[in-house]
Amino acid sequence: MKQAGMIAPEAHHDLKEAYDFVRTVEGRLRIVQNPAGVDWPGRPDEMTRLARRLNYTHPKPPDAVAAFRADAARLASRTRKLFEESVGILSS
Repeated sequence: MKQAGMIAPEAHHDLKEAYDFVRTVEGRLRIVQNPAGVDWPGRPDEMTRLARRLNYTHPKPPDAVAAFRADAARLASRTRKLFEESVGILSS
């Protein structure tokens, strides 16, 4: 899509960043939980282990989890916006 000029270079960068983030989280989830799916851990200690494996190294475990969740929300929001723009269904 980038080579064909269908999306802007910035959008391509954002989508690649989101894709790489999701793939990295999936890989670390397999290490932490060994799940068949990609559901996030339900227990706080498991979420802390996941955040640590993703290099969120804040001194307080809840801060590491919060930083991970913030990045996930930011990337999901940007990806959703780019998707809506690309298929012409802006939400507002």
